[in-house]
Amino acid sequence: MAKNDVQVNFRMPAELKAQLEKEAAENNRSLTSEIVARLEKSLRYDPESDRIELSDKQLRMFTATMLDRMMDAGMLKPGAWEHTGSKPGETASPDSIEPGISGVPLKPSKDGKRRV
Repeated sequence: MAKNDVQVNFRMPAELKAQLEKEAAENNRSLTSEIVARLEKSLRYDPESDRIELSDKQLRMFTATMLDRMMDAGMLKPGAWEHTGSKPGETASPDSIEPGISGVPLKPSKDGKRRV
């Protein structure tokens, strides 16, 4: 820490301090350096950087898998959604699901992948 850094005193739960001390030791940092690094990272956070890029086939596979799991869990009733080439109760194939079926607008990027 530089000499021109300000000192800040505050209270935190003992469990949180213990966890930060453990993380600081694992990262070979002082407790202060660990806290500063984590605060700086949180202030630089860009939600756009957490986007997942999927090809059309990957998106179809993900959508089919999630819809099947939702039906198995009773969250969707059979026939509540449709896709080409499948009968009620039949497992969806990745190529039979249209992108955007979940209602989430999907826009292809310049590289042909869709952003979720």
